[in-house]
Amino acid sequence: MKKYMAAAVALMLFVFWGGARAEALSRGDIAAETAVLMDFETGQILFDKGMNRRVFPASTTKIMTCLLAVENSRPDEIIAVSETAVFSITEPLSSHIALTPGEELPMDDALFALMMPSANDAANVIAEHIAGSLEAFTDLMNAKAAEIGAVNTNFANAHGLHDPMHYTTARDMARITRHAAENPMFMRYFGADLHTMAATNLQSEERYFTNYQYMLVPGTRFYNEAVTGGKVGYTHPARHTMSTVAEKDGRTLIAIVMGSGRDEKFTDTKKLLDFGFEQFTRHVIHSDELGSYTVPLTEDGETVGAVRLYAASGMPYLLHNSLAPSDVSTDAALPLSYGVSEKIAAAVNITADCELEAVPSALASMPLTSEIELDAVPALVSVVINERTPADHTLELVLGISAVVLLAAFLAMARLRRYRRRKARLARIGRGRPML
Repeated sequence: MKKYMAAAVALMLFVFWGGARAEALSRGDIAAETAVLMDFETGQILFDKGMNRRVFPASTTKIMTCLLAVENSRPDEIIAVSETAVFSITEPLSSHIALTPGEELPMDDALFALMMPSANDAANVIAEHIAGSLEAFTDLMNAKAAEIGAVNTNFANAHGLHDPMHYTTARDMARITRHAAENPMFMRYFGADLHTMAATNLQSEERYFTNYQYMLVPGTRFYNEAVTGGKVGYTHPARHTMSTVAEKDGRTLIAIVMGSGRDEKFTDTKKLLDFGFEQFTRHVIHSDELGSYTVPLTEDGETVGAVRLYAASGMPYLLHNSLAPSDVSTDAALPLSYGVSEKIAAAVNITADCELEAVPSALASMPLTSEIELDAVPALVSVVINERTPADHTLELVLGISAVVLLAAFLAMARLRRYRRRKARLARIGRGRPML
């Protein structure tokens, strides 16, 4: 009897363990050429399939176009359609809503047309309205991409039709999507499923839009109630591309697939989202676990003080369920010393090696706060390394100047003390006194 029970238990364990392993996601399970799954809260990468490989974004480009529009216009602004906006698009059979030169429409409707039926004529009209010309708008796009940290991206137009110099990576597109999705007005268009556009001065009938990101549209076979926003794209060189944001049980994820198939972009995305929602658990590594560090502060090769570095707060991260918090390690790559004129920037990296091929070992990177100490006296101003927002720049400049002035004063005092000690020694030598 015991023998049969042992065999049954072994079989159950095999089925359970085998089933668990079958649920794990590998790169081969994703049809897309490249893909990435990102945690919205922290920016942590949960799945990577060639995420840094250069690809063509197709109409996921319009995420950037929409973001710049909501940041630089109002929904009720009336925009006019030019001949350039319409006739500069020579791609046959490209998506459009049949805008006519001289037609006028609210920015609100133009943005719904941009994001839902992916209208390329609407993209050009928006670009001209925001920047004055199509070329000037692409300059804005690239400047914004650099600001976001999408450093492997270059935009050549506002719509995403093929251009060999119009490219991105899956990871950059996730960064752009994450930044854009923080804007509630952007989400109005990114998350819409249906919209009716009113008649215009040159179009007497209403226009009806459905989002081609069918995971947003109830009643379609790909509908997913967790999905809160999305944008699809297609050109022949790019194949099918898609950006998706989904929220479930308090967790928000971003899934990007590039170079996928017509239906596979939806099935790829569902696999990624299920993987992220079901197989990761949120943890927090506390500030005392991240450690504190001391690095010498030098001037002209001489130590004049020290920089103390520490984590001002804890750091959340997601850990695959095959791992435990005890598998997590921290490491801070610090220089041997900081010069008094150097920018003090440091971070502690949180890592864990996972046996799954597509799960990166890097979990998070926590910026460290610094305090400068001169002659064992703490400086009056602490320099915080955490990422600044534009609203902080003025205060940061004032504090930075104050810190430089204080540092210069301390160094001047230290030099004066050294000069006086040297002068006293020379005087003692001159009087025949021994040096102490």
